[in-house]
Amino acid sequence: IEQQDDLHARCEVVREDEIGNLTASFNQMTGHVLRLNESILQEQERLRDAEFRALQAQIKPHFLYNTLDSIAWLSRRHENQKVVEMVMALTDFFRIALSRGADIISVKEEVAHVQSYLKIQKIRYDSLFDYDFYIESGAERYAIPKLVLQPIVENALYHGVKPSGRKCRICVNVLEQDDYLLLEVIDNGA
Repeated sequence: IEQQDDLHARCEVVREDEIGNLTASFNQMTGHVLRLNESILQEQERLRDAEFRALQAQIKPHFLYNTLDSIAWLSRRHENQKVVEMVMALTDFFRIALSRGADIISVKEEVAHVQSYLKIQKIRYDSLFDYDFYIESGAERYAIPKLVLQPIVENALYHGVKPSGRKCRICVNVLEQDDYLLLEVIDNGA
């Protein structure tokens, strides 16, 4: 055997007896196991991709409906500046969310996406919260899956801030720590 614990390893068939047949069967079996492993990995990747896309699809319609409803109410109250701000933030939100089909975007784009989200929510719930961002210098250059932060920020708003009954703060921090990136969403709500 060429290398131990390697499914690519093959035994040389040098005999034409039972040992030779076993060796040939071993080679066929390891090849079959290797193909099965590759098939399983591809299926797992497709499943992860489908789950990710399903999550993205759930977020957009609900958020879009609420935002459009808020824009309608602001328009009825003749709060034109807030309508403009909200429409611009919504435009930025979807421009980044679409990302030309890319699932991996820069931290800078992900932060801009969350900033658009919070700007919209701040117009809707002005008296409920304030927010701030701290992005460590150099951290913006990293690439991450899109929509990593926004669901967590939404969770902080709906499960931390809103139930508290008082004005709260949401902080989003992006920090470099050793060989990894730390993304934090902190609220002082419930």
